[in-house]
Amino acid sequence: MEAQEPNDKPISEEALRILEELRWKTLDFAALRQSCISFVENGKREATVSRWARAKTMASKVGKGLLKDEKAHTLYIKNWLEAIDPRHRYGLNLHRYYDVWYNSESSQPFFYWLDIGEGKEVNAEKCSRSDLQSQCITYLGPKEREAYEVALENGKLIYKKSGASVDTNVEGTQWIFVLSTSRTLYVGQKEKGNFHHSSFLAGGASLASGRLLVSHGELQ
Repeated sequence: MEAQEPNDKPISEEALRILEELRWKTLDFAALRQSCISFVENGKREATVSRWARAKTMASKVGKGLLKDEKAHTLYIKNWLEAIDPRHRYGLNLHRYYDVWYNSESSQPFFYWLDIGEGKEVNAEKCSRSDLQSQCITYLGPKEREAYEVALENGKLIYKKSGASVDTNVEGTQWIFVLSTSRTLYVGQKEKGNFHHSSFLAGGASLASGRLLVSHGELQ
């Protein structure tokens, strides 16, 4: 009897959709409504004031470090959406779908609407469904973050873990930085749709962020 070849076909979109639906169905509704930007009670759409009050509460949890420094930047709604999304899909893309959901006056919670509800077939302007699903932002954990931590030694910027000088002179690249609320500096190469400013602190609050140019450890 011949051995059967293992089935190495990629999982189909339909199978992924079913798995996603099952994942949502296993969630307790009370937990679901707490993790979404909006929820419905007794069949009525939640008032705008109430929705934004809860969004602010969620943002205070997402914005780690806000209590450490009064100058810390609060996060825009696109950052909130990105941080509370289990996949960390790119916040700008999520915000485009959020606008569609908001204007639709759907009674479904945003993420439910987006993934398995009334909006699952929607393609937002300037962001296709495939771009939404493929552009997921990397969020670093404490240990991973150490590789990007930068210190000033003898007038030069160096990576603390490796001891290498920071050098952004790589053609065709962009380099970004974030200063945490504990005043720790992180520097890395931006990868559009994968590694952004929010990656360094896993969506947490910061004192400053932007781009920079460094040549052999010297700030340009």
